Amino acid sequence: MDEAKADGFDGNLVYVAVNAPEQRSIATAAQAMLGAVGINVDVQYTATVTDMVKRLYVDYDFDLASASNSMTDPLATLRFPAALGSDSANNIAGYDDPEMDRLLAEARSATTDDARSTALAAIEQKIHDDVPILSVASGENFVAWSDDVHGVLTSNDSIVLLGKTWIG
Repeated sequence: MDEAKADGFDGNLVYVAVNAPEQRSIATAAQAMLGAVGINVDVQYTATVTDMVKRLYVDYDFDLASASNSMTDPLATLRFPAALGSDSANNIAGYDDPEMDRLLAEARSATTDDARSTALAAIEQKIHDDVPILSVASGENFVAWSDDVHGVLTSNDSIVLLGKTWIG
């Protein structure tokens, strides 16, 4: 903390979250943990998700925020560049690192599973080294239907396509 303050950090952060029970719990925990090392956290709640999106993606008016990145395994080579690419509109943290941009391009252009796995492992290591984002939880998605429903197609982002669905 002394080094950060010597570099100009005033010891204060603004944490923005949607005013919902689970987000209040996360914000309180973050505030307590950061407070324990001498960082004062001003938690500011937004009334709606729309307000949160505006604050994060339009106004860039925050220091810390809790948000979802929807990082599914099949879409990792698309989601990581969106979240971490220096020229991405979805890179709300403003993370800008030429090495990460190179790694993201490598992952996108990988033509084999081994090359893709190697590239994603390098991205993971870079995230651990630089900490531009911090994963605090993961979730599972489960879509259920009965055995007599056929033709349902699931897609990425938990979208269920019912265009060719039939019962019988």
